[in-house]
Amino acid sequence: MAAHVWSGAFWAVVIFVVFLAGCGGDSSNSHPRGNANVSGNWHATITSSIAPTTTDLDMFIVQSGTSLASTLVLLNGTPCASQGTLTGTVDQQAVDLTIRESDGPDNITVPGSTDGITISGSYSISGSCDGGDTGTFFANFIPTVDSSRWSGDTSSVNGTLTFTQICARIATAI
Repeated sequence: MAAHVWSGAFWAVVIFVVFLAGCGGDSSNSHPRGNANVSGNWHATITSSIAPTTTDLDMFIVQSGTSLASTLVLLNGTPCASQGTLTGTVDQQAVDLTIRESDGPDNITVPGSTDGITISGSYSISGSCDGGDTGTFFANFIPTVDSSRWSGDTSSVNGTLTFTQICARIATAI
């Protein structure tokens, strides 16, 4: 009878060890993440490392798989152009953008990274106006009112309503 109890205990231990081994899971990041979602409105600032200047860019990016496009990029703060178009790609969190000035001679290239709420990286300009300029690129996602969670405080002084807001992009699972 003692041998029978010992045999049952042995198999119970074996089953328990196999069960624990199955619970280990894969702790590595061998499962690729999906591409970041960068569709929507963006406001960017490029800051030159050569001259103490900044240029603001506003754009609506359309994403189809890994391809990015914007038919209108508004440029504010550059004497070379007032608008352009954007093409690019996204690969997980990496982005590569090219902005071609529609009414100017330059191209702006931006290799960077994104978390879906910001895009940051460097930029370089080629062309005959600002060609040779380099610096930093930083963009913020500007959510629409209906796709965002808004919270904050309101105040009114002399009939002027002020809304101090905190906004977060609603994350979607990939």
